[in-house]
Amino acid sequence: MQNICDNFDTKTNIVHRAQRLKVVSSVDDEMAIIQDLRKIRPFYHVCGRQIASLKRCPKNPVKRIRLEELQKWIVQNQTKFYYEIGRWTN
Repeated sequence: MQNICDNFDTKTNIVHRAQRLKVVSSVDDEMAIIQDLRKIRPFYHVCGRQIASLKRCPKNPVKRIRLEELQKWIVQNQTKFYYEIGRWTN
């Protein structure tokens, strides 16, 4: 079987890439993120600081939900949800 696969790869000009590590280690990535977060201190309260993209975001977005529109949206998307989760709920 391996011989057939190697022959197929040769005939079709398949380029073999380096294989990924069997065990993915995220420790180095996590430490880099932690160091960056410690520098910018995003959870430290500073008066007047706000995220540029959230300037118009209400303090309590749940209060702005219109129940009729939410129900209409759910009904319109029920079929999509059915296929995504694999079952139908009525």
